[in-house]
Amino acid sequence: MEGGKSEFVVKQDKVHVLTNNNHKRLHRVQQLFSVGTSISAGGDMSGEWVTLVGTPENREKAMEYIKSLCNPEHQIEIRYPIELEPDLIGKSGAMHRELEASSGAVIMFINGRAHLSGSQMAVLLASSRIEDMIRPSLTNDVHKAEAAAAVEAFDVDHELCRVLRRSESDVPAEDYLSQPDQIKWAVLNELADQEQFEGAVSGATGDEVKPGGSGRSLWDRSAMQSGAASKKQSVIDQSTDTKKSMLKTSHNKQRLTGPRPGGLRPVVIDASNVAMHHGNGRLFSCKGIKIAVDYFTQRGHTVTALVPNHRQGGAPDGRDQHILQILKDNGTLVFTPSRKIGKRRIVCYDDRFIVHVAVETGGVIVSNDQYRDLQQENAEWKAVIEERLLQYAFVGDLFIPAGDPLGRTGPKLDEFLRWG
Repeated sequence: MEGGKSEFVVKQDKVHVLTNNNHKRLHRVQQLFSVGTSISAGGDMSGEWVTLVGTPENREKAMEYIKSLCNPEHQIEIRYPIELEPDLIGKSGAMHRELEASSGAVIMFINGRAHLSGSQMAVLLASSRIEDMIRPSLTNDVHKAEAAAAVEAFDVDHELCRVLRRSESDVPAEDYLSQPDQIKWAVLNELADQEQFEGAVSGATGDEVKPGGSGRSLWDRSAMQSGAASKKQSVIDQSTDTKKSMLKTSHNKQRLTGPRPGGLRPVVIDASNVAMHHGNGRLFSCKGIKIAVDYFTQRGHTVTALVPNHRQGGAPDGRDQHILQILKDNGTLVFTPSRKIGKRRIVCYDDRFIVHVAVETGGVIVSNDQYRDLQQENAEWKAVIEERLLQYAFVGDLFIPAGDPLGRTGPKLDEFLRWG
């Protein structure tokens, strides 16, 4: 078999998972990922060496699957109508193999119960695929309640993974799962608006389309919260208007907009606005983003900078692109999703993400944009834009925020950046 080689150690107490029943599981790995496999004793007896031969992509997927077999991080169970089992397994097990190969999760279908195990991402991918397959059959409240209960523990992570996959976003779900819940909710809502907008762009021309959005949140967290904060309810509801299912979950965490006397507010940076201003309107200066991020980080703020994903691959007007990767790796920079439909790129409106994250977190927006279009969407957004927008200037590489953001009679900068 052509390709490179990867080697790693499986602990001795897990080796039997691969070697039982005449190496049945290793043969499964070969079948799913088109890799060669072998296993040999390690020198110190702490484990045995597993060797994979194949393309880099196939070796990586095979290694993920072996981790799911030997050391699963997550295990869940999804119930489904027993009559769907032939469809889930597929002819000669073809669908079962495709589900495992595409997700990296270990899946067993047994008498109306799908048992999933593996990494968080693998289980999320597999469970979202299975739920999409069984959802049309959930015609009664019992089945709906069972499906909701099966995914309850994943909350926003689960739904975000499902929606990103369905929307074919060019930003992987992994980039968002490490972010705070408030950012995940903003991503969910913007993707919902984007999906509603699709019909309107089917006849559009040009390379880039930006959905304007109605401001109506399909996953409105504040509307979902009822009763005690610790009470969690999940409902799967079929929407005939948008032909999409929505997972509505009450969260233990409340919005971070309550009073924090003396505490620093989060800061949400309009990274595109900052980059273009530092580049004098001609260059997208990634260095300018870092200067602004460093300014607020050094003051002790939690900082989130948002920028459209197409900037990740570089652009003719870009400079110091490596800085974006550094900020992304340290959790400061978030790329807003986009995708291609034919030759057109559908770009989620990053300004809406910025305002939405500020609303969710109680943060201050750093931008010289007035967001006049977004002020019309709802009263809450209008209040945030009017009361928590911090403008700035660059003098060379010196970042200077407004000292009196709300005018001479308003609070000074230090007070403006703190919870009232």
